Amino acid sequence: MERTLLGVVMFAAVGVVLGGCSGGGGGDSTPPAAQAPAATASLTFQWDPVAVSDLAGYKIYRSTTAGTYGSPIATLSASTTTYQMTNLTKGVTYFFAVSAYDTSGNESPFSNEQSRTIP
Repeated sequence: MERTLLGVVMFAAVGVVLGGCSGGGGGDSTPPAAQAPAATASLTFQWDPVAVSDLAGYKIYRSTTAGTYGSPIATLSASTTTYQMTNLTKGVTYFFAVSAYDTSGNESPFSNEQSRTIP
């Protein structure tokens, strides 16, 4: 009989780190490229561990549409409760969710959805 995981994954964003392009300096006379790469950011998430004896790990999902997720972007071990999203594009709103899965491959429902617009 198929069994689903008991427990809810509680999920929260804990920080945004911005990165990206910087202008030329030091007397560089090379003209800028016609289209510079978009500035990017990273975002760190953490969640409470799920307390089930056969927990195998967690799956991370990301989308630009609320409530709509494709394949997971990462599959993590049971001992991992943080994940850093990288290469997030400035000005884009992203939606994130986490699920837990057990040693039989059963997957929990998505966690509460988190959204962030990258500044």
